[in-house]
Amino acid sequence: MKYVPFLKLKQNEIRAIGDLDTPVSRDIIPFFDIIQVENLGEKSLEDNLILRKKDIISNLDSKQLFYIDNYDQQDSINCDYDVVLETYKDLNLIPVIGLDRDDAHINSVCSYLLSKESNGKLAIRFTVNDIQSFTIIQDEINDYLLPCINLSDELDIILDLRVINNNNLVYLKTRCIKFINDIVKQLNYNKIIIASSVFIPIMGAIIKTNQIITIDRLENKLWRKIKRAVENKDIVFGDYTNISPDYAEPTISMKIIQNVMTPKVSYTEKDTYFLLRGNAFKTNKYGYGQYFFIAQHIIKKPFFRGETYSSGDKYIYDRGIVPLPKSIKKGGNPSSWIRNTICTHITFIRNLI
Repeated sequence: MKYVPFLKLKQNEIRAIGDLDTPVSRDIIPFFDIIQVENLGEKSLEDNLILRKKDIISNLDSKQLFYIDNYDQQDSINCDYDVVLETYKDLNLIPVIGLDRDDAHINSVCSYLLSKESNGKLAIRFTVNDIQSFTIIQDEINDYLLPCINLSDELDIILDLRVINNNNLVYLKTRCIKFINDIVKQLNYNKIIIASSVFIPIMGAIIKTNQIITIDRLENKLWRKIKRAVENKDIVFGDYTNISPDYAEPTISMKIIQNVMTPKVSYTEKDTYFLLRGNAFKTNKYGYGQYFFIAQHIIKKPFFRGETYSSGDKYIYDRGIVPLPKSIKKGGNPSSWIRNTICTHITFIRNLI
């Protein structure tokens, strides 16, 4: 495993994994977070999980490992990890535990690890609060999590740093290095995964309408500094691709959203993200056709990797080339662009590491 992309358990994120070339998909283990959904109505948690399971079966190889967690749902009445494990038990999943999970969550993982469906793999997800001091949480790990850990054959340790920036980079690096050096003395582990992102949930705070900017890709910078400082330990890179860790489904009316929604695209470079944002679909005369102009900007840049690099790059190229291929009638929509930019991001990161 070279890379762990953290994704929301949504159709287009799952399809992005299906779009990857086989050599790329073999080198990654996707991590799926079940998103917070308010007002499910007649749709239960289980109904949503079944729909996404069909997507996983259609897009992932049957042997493909994946992590699955309900971290984003912990404050929801729909939070039931037992339902998650029961729904996906016949797939090659890795369950996730943490100090912030309730007894029901831990017990459901213990039961799963004892079942015939389990592959014996387990992950612990530590938050920024957890890594402040290993000494403080050591007893809690031993009392609360160790019984579950002892049922597993292979343990991955995840340090989930969420949103990072230049203000907290040095602090997080220092805390991660100290925490890793402490925890590896206490737990037998397979991999340590560092996950982070520079994307906050409100894109408008990063880039204004009708603007093109670049921002630093700090995830890679932080991971490399930690990896160098803890040599001989298997430190795996993780990120949230181009989606914020704190993304949640909108709770306001889609009619209102559509009045202000704009095309937003991110293209990943080695040390930066190239960001482009148009104007509101509803008021701009080109509407969704703005994606054609965005694609033209991207493919003209020297860092564009070409149409053969990934299916995501092909998608962008086909909408940026002039004249357009006859088969291309539309510029796309937010969902299709998320799918394809995630695909090219994952491909690039896997090849970069």
